[in-house]
Order: sequence, then structure tokens, then C-alpha cells
Amino acid sequence: MPQNKAFCSICTLNYSAHAATLNDSLKKVGHTEPHYVLIIDQNKIYHNILSKFKFTPIYLNQLKIPRINKFIKKYNAFELSNILKPFFMEWLLNNHPKIKYLIYLDTDVYVYSPLIEIFKIFDTKPTCSLIITPHILDVNDLYDTKDYSIETKYFKAGLYNGGFYAIKNDHKAREFLKWHQYELANYGYSAKNAHMFVDQKILDLAPLIFDFVFLFKNPTYNVAYWRHPHRTLSLKHNQYYVNNQRIVFFHFSKLRLINQGFQQNYLCQLPLKNHRLLLKMCQNYWQNILKNNFDFFNQIPYGHTKNYQPPPLSLIDPIAYRDNIITDLSRQVNQTHSSPNHPPHSKIHHLIQHLNHLRLRAINLINKNTSLKSFIKRL
Repeated sequence: MPQNKAFCSICTLNYSAHAATLNDSLKKVGHTEPHYVLIIDQNKIYHNILSKFKFTPIYLNQLKIPRINKFIKKYNAFELSNILKPFFMEWLLNNHPKIKYLIYLDTDVYVYSPLIEIFKIFDTKPTCSLIITPHILDVNDLYDTKDYSIETKYFKAGLYNGGFYAIKNDHKAREFLKWHQYELANYGYSAKNAHMFVDQKILDLAPLIFDFVFLFKNPTYNVAYWRHPHRTLSLKHNQYYVNNQRIVFFHFSKLRLINQGFQQNYLCQLPLKNHRLLLKMCQNYWQNILKNNFDFFNQIPYGHTKNYQPPPLSLIDPIAYRDNIITDLSRQVNQTHSSPNHPPHSKIHHLIQHLNHLRLRAINLINKNTSLKSFIKRL
């Protein structure tokens, strides 16, 4: 078994069926490299069940992260699964020094062809230590709608897909991992109105800071349904193609089967019934998930729920926090007006009244301008 390459993923216990399905897809296309999966809410009673899968489970306490209890309190399950990526990858490189190239894949990825291009890039570009894939490959990816919805969504969610990383085991990649750890310790929330989206939004800065980052603009990597409007899917000889090239892997991000319909990712709510081939891909993928005991794992509650302390609204959604303050102040003004025992003579009252007046004027202006109203709704 080749030991100089490895794959890794992170998930909660109730996502174990996804991890097993990803592992099955890797093995199916010929990847015999180790696949390490970090289970962030380990429970010993499930160890025997997990050991039956072909991936290697790693448990959170094995990483010995100094501030892990703080992270568990600070971040929810989705956020914690993402902010632990640089910690887990560093741990793997430290504990398995023979690994030369390490690839991270989200557990809701399915591999259709070997990732040979990634290893070729590392072998042919000695200055490259980190490979990431951008959501936008060319200007045509932006020609989706007339109201800038795609642009605003990417500005909030990040320009690069955090569901895939590839790093080389050298000092430069380790420098990136340390930087990413530092940033995610404070800015790992999923809070788009606060310009944060787990590790993915912070990743926007990486190509600006580090000169060893390679942007891999290959349409067959990180294919996803939010990119579907600008990709041509086809099926030939029982193999899926995109733009006449064999798909390497598809990212079924947050795909859920609800009432016989698939719930999709924030970036796209594509009516799958109108896209038969894409719907077929989703259905086949979901059947593979079910075969890996999805119904059993899905009912396992997140193990750190009791420890989690939600952050204040002022931190994760300053827009909603501001609106709540204005609403409360407006209510106080109205109550003051209606009470003869509290005549509105103070300066603070006039200030509140003025703020309320400005808010109402802004709302009226927005309502009169339909295009501006549509744009703001999508922010």
C-alpha cells in the first residue's frame, strides 16, 4: 500500500455513512492510499461499528488540541468540523511523516475518477505546496442572473471551495496550516452577514498571503450542482462527463432527501426535476449513502450539544442585531408618546425619534426602488 499519499476527512458520528461512501468511491477508482476520518464527537460504543468500514477513524481526543474545549463551546457541529481541518492535517503530517502529499475531501464528496492530476501538479511544480479550487473558473460562471445573486453569494461564502485541499508535506504548507489555525480560532463561524463562513471565507486570503498556492481551474474537479448552469453533464459508457471530460469528483454539499425531494446548498436551489441526469446522479449517490447504514447513523445526536454555547447575535449577525436595537428603540418611543406621565422632553428621546424617522425613510426609498429592493434581499 503506498504510504507517501493519503486522504483525510472530518465529520460527526451521524455523518459516518457519508464518510464510508466517500471511501468506497476512492477504492472503486483505484485509490488504495489510507483514508483517515476524524470523528469530532467520538463515542466508544460505536467504535466496533466504525471499525468495519475501510477508512481509518481518528478521534478528537487523539489530536490533543490545547484549546479544544473552548472550540467545542464556541462552535456548532458544522463550524467545528470545518475549523479543525488545519489541526487534523498537521496532526497527520506529524504522526505519519512518510506522507508526502495529503488531500482533504469533505465527506459529502463522491469520487468518479482518480485524482492523478493533483499529484502531477506537485511533482511538476516544485514551488507549489497548496492546491485549492475556485468556484469561478471564468467570466461565464457569473452570467447566471441579472440581479448579481451569484456574485453576492460567493462574496459571502468564499471564492474557493473548502471541500477540497491538497498540501505537500513541507515547511511552506505547515506555515499555511499554522496561519489557518490561528485565523479559525476566532473567525470560524458560519455567519455570512458578519463576513464569516467557516474555513472557506478565510481561504480567500491564502493566495494573497502565500506565493505557493496553486489555483486549480479544472472543471472536472469539485463539480457541484451550484455550478451546473455553466457545465454540460453527460453520461457515456456508464461514466459521467462534464464538458466532455470525465468527472473526477462531485460535491453533493448538504444534499438531503426530504419528502422525496433533495434539499440543496445555500449557493444554489436548482430544480433537480428539470435536470434528469443531475437528478440521477443525486439518486445514485443517495442509494450508496443508504447502503452504508445511513438510517442508523443519522439518528445519533451530536455529541457536544450540551457543551455548545451559541455566540451573541451582535457577533454573528450585526445586521439583525442593529435592526433589533432600532425596533426596540422605536417601541420605547411609541410607549413614551402614549404615556402622559412620561412626556418626551429629553435629548435621548429626540435622538431616538430621529433614528426611527431615518429608518422609515430608508425603508420607503427601498420599497420604491424595486431593483434595489431585489438586490438587498439577496445580500
